[in-house]
Amino acid sequence: KEVAAWRLAGEGSETAWEWMEGQGRACALDLPAREEPSLLESDRLRVEFSAGRPHTAVATGGVEITSGRRRATGETLETSLGGGTFALTPAPGERVVLLAPEGEARCDRLDGDRVRGATARGQVVGQLREGAPTGSADTPVNFAARSASIDASGTRIVLDGEARLWQADRLMRADRLEYLRAGD
Repeated sequence: KEVAAWRLAGEGSETAWEWMEGQGRACALDLPAREEPSLLESDRLRVEFSAGRPHTAVATGGVEITSGRRRATGETLETSLGGGTFALTPAPGERVVLLAPEGEARCDRLDGDRVRGATARGQVVGQLREGAPTGSADTPVNFAARSASIDASGTRIVLDGEARLWQADRLMRADRLEYLRAGD
């Protein structure tokens, strides 16, 4: 892991950090073994330590998360580094934006963890392109629901609450729609 910022401030003792904060467009790079690297950029990144180990991190101001060809933007990212949980929220009056080669979505909040996957909440709307259900990938499939979840492997998508899928003049509505990407 690497962190770079225009200004780096922190507090601690000779043996352990208590907190560290990158200010002025902070960038954090994670290079995990056998996974795609991920980059976090924000105006401010604060990491809290517990017993000398990073415990929580909060990124604020123009948050951009990039992993491979996937990208998420919002205003505030709160994450538990030990538990792997996160929450991405937008600035007032804005939406969280999710972009990937297979589609895009907008929501009021994105929650998740590394084990179970992620859930977009709050009038989720979006579009699927590659490998879209109900038809040809040439015509995008639009979707809307109160929430949309994807498992950690990316193979199962669940739309919950007034779920809708539509493509051209075709419409599918249900309380809950599940899409398994492996078999379309």
